[in-house]
Amino acid sequence: MSVSADSIDEKGYTPVHKNEDLATVLLVEDTEDNRQMMGRLLELSGFRVVEATNGEEAVEADDEHAEALECPCADRRYPNA
Repeated sequence: MSVSADSIDEKGYTPVHKNEDLATVLLVEDTEDNRQMMGRLLELSGFRVVEATNGEEAVEADDEHAEALECPCADRRYPNA
């Protein structure tokens, strides 16, 4: 069974709740399909998501959204790191 952001949306899931007080997550994932799926799942769980595809983008996102970011979510390893 394959899971993707599109298959999540096709199921018609709705957010658990929308709450302005939930954390903003910095999602760092180099694989686009994984990033889209994880981002969608986090959004459906009520989190705000800022995405980055690599460490450099993550640092830029942290600089840009420093006051809002509360939780990083990243790969354990990156290729060519």
